[in-house]
Parts: sequence; C-alpha cells; structure tokens
Amino acid sequence: MASRKRNYTLSVVTGYIVTLVGSLLGLWLTPYSLQFLSREAFGIITLSGTLILWMGLLDIGITTGFRTHMARETGKLNADDYNRYASTTYFSQLGIAAAVLALGALLAVGFPSFFEVSPELRDDAALTFMLLVVGTAANLGLHTFSAILWAHQQIHVDNLVKLLMFAVRTIAAVIFLNLGFGVMSLALGNLCAIILAGVLAVQRVYRIVPDLKLRPLFYRWSILKGIARTGLWLSLGSLAGLVIQSVDTTVAARLVSLEAVTIYALTHRLYSTLQQMLDPLINNARPGLGQLMGQGKLDQALRTYQRLVRISVGVCVVGALTLWAVNRTFMLAWVGAENYGGIWLDLAFALNLIANTWNLPNRAVLTANLQVRQQTLARLVEAALNLTLSILLTLQFGLIGVVISTTLAAISTTSLYLPYLTAKMFNRPFWRFLAAESTPQLLLLAAMFPLSFVARWAAESIGGYPGVVIGAAVGGLLGLAAMWIISFDADLRAQFTQLAGQVFSRVRRTVTRSA
Repeated sequence: MASRKRNYTLSVVTGYIVTLVGSLLGLWLTPYSLQFLSREAFGIITLSGTLILWMGLLDIGITTGFRTHMARETGKLNADDYNRYASTTYFSQLGIAAAVLALGALLAVGFPSFFEVSPELRDDAALTFMLLVVGTAANLGLHTFSAILWAHQQIHVDNLVKLLMFAVRTIAAVIFLNLGFGVMSLALGNLCAIILAGVLAVQRVYRIVPDLKLRPLFYRWSILKGIARTGLWLSLGSLAGLVIQSVDTTVAARLVSLEAVTIYALTHRLYSTLQQMLDPLINNARPGLGQLMGQGKLDQALRTYQRLVRISVGVCVVGALTLWAVNRTFMLAWVGAENYGGIWLDLAFALNLIANTWNLPNRAVLTANLQVRQQTLARLVEAALNLTLSILLTLQFGLIGVVISTTLAAISTTSLYLPYLTAKMFNRPFWRFLAAESTPQLLLLAAMFPLSFVARWAAESIGGYPGVVIGAAVGGLLGLAAMWIISFDADLRAQFTQLAGQVFSRVRRTVTRSA
C-alpha cells in the first residue's frame, strides 16, 4: 500500500512537472523558431502535427486495452501468459506502425497540393510531414513498453523520460534551425527525442520484467480481440475528441490560409496550457468516484461530483477570462502584434475553453461508473456537428467562425446530454439538477467579465511581461474572491478553511522545529 501511494504521488507530481516544463519550453521555442521560419512555414509544422494525431487512431484502442488488462492482471499472470499479452500487443502495434508509414507516405505526397503550400516550401512540407510520420510509427511500435511501465505503476518513470524528451527535442531543434534545415528542424528534433525515449523505455521495462520475451509464436488472436474490445469505446471517444480538437486548424488551413493556422495556434497557446493544467484536476478524481459508485454510495458520490464541478469549472472560468485579460499584452511581448488574432478571436478562445471544460466533470463521473458508450456516441454527434459548423461559419466569418463552431457544438449537444445522463444516474430531476449545477457558474461568469476588464487595463497600462504578471495577479485574485463568494457553498468553504488551517499548522510546526 505504501509503495502504491508513493508511486501515485510521484506520478501526479511528475505529471504536473512535465506539463509545466513542456509548456515553458514550447513558449520559449516558438518565438525562437519564428526567427528562422516564415508564418507559412510555422503553419506547416503546426498543421502537420495536428494531422499526425489522426494516425494514432489506427491503434484502435490496443494500447488502452493492454494497459487496462495488464494493470488488472499484473502479479496474477504466469510468465508465459504475460509474454503472450505483451507479444500480441507488440506485434500488433508493429503492424499498425507499418500501416502508418504506408498511409503517411501517400499523405505526404498530397499534403503540399491540398493545402496550397507555396512552391518554394512544397518539398520541405512533404519531407517535414514524412519525418513526423516516421516518428509516429516509431512511437506506436514502442507503445507496448510504455504500457508495461504504466501497468507496473511506473508512470513517474515514463514522465521522467518525457522530460528528457523535451530537452532533447528542444536542443536538437535549435541545432537544426541554426544549421539551416528550416521547417524540417522541429520534425527532426521530435524524431531524435522519440528514438532516445524509446531506448530508455525498453531498458527500464527489461529491468522490471527481466523474463519478458517478445516472440511471434506467443501471438494470440483471442488476446487481441479481448484487448481491442476493452479499448474500442474509449478509442471512439478519443476519435470524437480528436475531431473536436483538430478540425479547427484543418478547416482554417483549407478555407483561410496557412498563415491563419499560425495566428490561431499562437493566440490559443495560453489557453491550451490552462487546459493541460485542468485535466489532471478532474481526471485524478475518477478512481475515488469509481470506488464510491462501486460501493453504492450514491449520495456521497453526488456530493463529490458537485464539489468537482464547483472547483474545476470555477477555476476554468476565472483562469480563462484572466488569460483573455492578459493575452494581448503577452502576445505583443512574445511573438509580436502581427501574430495576434485580435480581441474577438481571443474572447472566443476563452469561451470555448469554458464550454468544453464544463463537460469534463460529467465525463469523469460517468466513466467512473462505466457509462462510456452513451457519452461516446454523444461526443461523436458533437464532433460531426462541429465539423459542419466549422465549414459553414468559417466561410462566413473567417478564423473566428472556426472557434465559435466548437463552442456552439458543445453547448447544443454534450453540455445538455451529459448532465442528463448524470442526473439520471443519481436519480435526480434533470432540469432541477441542471439549474443547481449551472447557476453558480453562470453567475461567476457574469461577475468575471467586469473584473477581467480591470485586469486587462492593468496589464496594458504596464505592458510587457511585467504587465502580464500584474494583470494575471489582479484578475486571478479578484476572480478567486468572486469564486469563493459566488460559486462555493458553505460546505466547500468550510472544507477549504479547514484544509488551510491544517497546512498553516504544519508549516508553523516545521518553522518552530527549525528554529
């Protein structure tokens, strides 16, 4: 038990470190790269990375299914059964990697023409895309080793490997940029990082499982069917999420321009960082919710869910509108006014983040209760509507239409249907449940708008990175005060007060002992 708690704590801490370091390195590397690349070239690497994400769907849930099976069966399987599971997954993923290479080669040939790349960048665009394809294929071929680390609660080791990947990717990209490789530099840096991470993951796995044998003779179709069946619905959910996340840049590139993709990606950067920070806050609640649901403690699970909504959505509302207040000042200092999409695109990103985060607590509690199929189907409907609206609104309104479509698709589908499923699960009347869940957050949203203008005035009055810090502090502190008053109920305030008292007492005892 102590080892399990230690590994869990290490996985959470290192996970946040990975997110923070990755975000900071990305923020630094972007303006550095723009010294060597045109906006069209930067748009090529951004769009290529988005399209490459689709290649991962060829995995059809094998990695997720393998992780689930191995986590449940670790310590129970004999050596032969363990090798059958690992070998079946490994050679299946090698076949998928080969399919990725073949499909990627075809797409690389058509990429420059489909997205109307300038003649002088066409060869570089095709080679860049193919390098990313090779990296993706290599990564898929190594997923088995990463999954074994995950199943043995060695997630923190996987996270440390990711940290090394970030360092290698950044250093290699800088070297290739200075050597004149242009847009291919970032793809080459990515490939170097994947190869090194793969070597380290393999070494670590064989230290944990020294008797591991990956042999074709251990391959079993029955095992593959079981693994794929487990991960299929989760894979479909990932498909819907990927459509929702990536359709924006694809539509922008096709209907607007590659330069628009650069403006989109850079203006959106801080919002994507906040999203990465919010995800663990919600996802880490799933095991606890699952235990409560499994024990039939519905009332306690409902209270936990309600607290999760008030905290996560409240933090998102405060964070998103605070970012809106400082994003223009940040962009001017970071990459220049020419790469900023404007106040309305900025606001659309803030509202889009709020609309999509609103659904995450519902997804967490439904998944914890193993209600995956219905929410996956709802996400697929949302993805289809998002794609349709993106095309229609982009033709009418340009880049801002791309972002608005994502918000409208979420509000009109999963923002209503997932709370309905949650209310039904907890045996509560839907409209009363929805009103109780939404009213505090809507009031907080209304209160944050004037507060965000105060923070925006502070940021732009000072200017530069100091203005960003001051504006964020003003918006964040005022927003948290509003969240305490409006969004938190008496029970949640009491819990936070008690927690703050405990932390203060421990700090005081530590200081007293040191003195």
